[in-house]
Amino acid sequence: MGLKLWVDGEVPDSVATSVIAVLGKRGSGKTYFAGVLEEELAENGIPFIVLDPMQAHYTIREKYRVLILGGDKTPFRDAVVDWRIGEDIAELLCSLNMSAVVDLSEASRIQQERFVKDLCWKLLEVSRTPRMIVLEEADVFVPQSRSTESREAVEALIRRGRAFGLGATIISQRPAIVSKDALSQSDMYLFFRLISPRDLEAVKETLDYAGVMADDVREIISQLPKLESGEAILYSPELLKYLGRAKVRKRVTSHAAETPSPESIKPIEVDFAEVAEKIREISEKVEAEESELEVLRRKVREYEEKIGAMESELKIAEAVKKYIKPELVEGAVKLAELESKVRELEEKLAEEKRLRAEAEKFREEAYSIAGSSIKKAIEALEEALKKLTVSKPIQPLREQVKLPPMESKIIRYLEERKGFYIKPHILAKRVKTRVSSERFREALERLKSMGMVREDREGLTIV
Repeated sequence: MGLKLWVDGEVPDSVATSVIAVLGKRGSGKTYFAGVLEEELAENGIPFIVLDPMQAHYTIREKYRVLILGGDKTPFRDAVVDWRIGEDIAELLCSLNMSAVVDLSEASRIQQERFVKDLCWKLLEVSRTPRMIVLEEADVFVPQSRSTESREAVEALIRRGRAFGLGATIISQRPAIVSKDALSQSDMYLFFRLISPRDLEAVKETLDYAGVMADDVREIISQLPKLESGEAILYSPELLKYLGRAKVRKRVTSHAAETPSPESIKPIEVDFAEVAEKIREISEKVEAEESELEVLRRKVREYEEKIGAMESELKIAEAVKKYIKPELVEGAVKLAELESKVRELEEKLAEEKRLRAEAEKFREEAYSIAGSSIKKAIEALEEALKKLTVSKPIQPLREQVKLPPMESKIIRYLEERKGFYIKPHILAKRVKTRVSSERFREALERLKSMGMVREDREGLTIV
């Protein structure tokens, strides 16, 4: 059984477990060849998985039963893929011996790399029958000069995959930036048209790295700029024992291995809708687990922060303990007890002050009320005195009326300086208060309203 990849020739089906390097500039026929390879694999019942960040391989579905997985905009899509389930996808496809195109075009670069990494590692674990892995834009996943999440997994699959029935097709228009370690493992090179001096030099380095004879390298490099679209230089010194031009019958691929044969593949009738439903269930399960995991992570972070704070406090305490004598510790305990008692006394004192302040407030209110009553009483008495005719002077009313403390102080001071005018601020100072004191001003107003004190521009004087 062979795969008809060329206009005038075939390759053995064992190429499904080989490594094929497909290199050429844009429009030279690389992806077209990959399509032909996929068609031949499908025709011969050999499953394959295409990792496609270009959305360029879904048309295989127009004729063949190939599962199409991808984002919302993927044509012929059977299921939307959560990019965290690369391992589950690999296990599912291997268990069903089913082909699939995974359209990665709507995933971010980091999502693409993680998906490919998880899928490749899982394939090495579960695959035991022939299966070709097609890597479009391979320089994204297995680059030469930078590290990616997927690079190690892809290189492992390329190096060790044949033992597990896995082949790999590496497609790139930039051979200069594809991993030389990966390219050097190729059993079959397909060089499509290349013009850039840098890419030609990269091809030369790759072939030199792979141990190709210098004459063969020069022959290949000289022909690359002259190739037409769909035409390639096929170089396979061991698998096909061939170096020359090859015309793709409608796309291209190939290589062979001595491990698991295609006869070990058992066809399975597959319900696409059922497979799509399984993938949706896996995605939903992963989403739910991820939500629960995030809650647990948050709790763990909170506990770690608390533990970290406690550990810091413990370290400080241990460090201080080394320099503290036992008697100082006892003294510190007693001091803490005394400080506690002082706080209690301070609280009681504060409460007492509050109660005193309230009592003073109530007393002043009482004086205010009493003062008003006294004023009315004095006015009544003075009115009565006017009606009496006596020759003896009447004792001043202020001597007959008991005044509140502040009013009494003011009257006594003014009586001592009877006939003089005293400024308010001097008076306030003499009675040991502030001129702005509300109690002082109320007392003055009350005495003036009672007719005991008079105030003009010169100051205050007793009546």
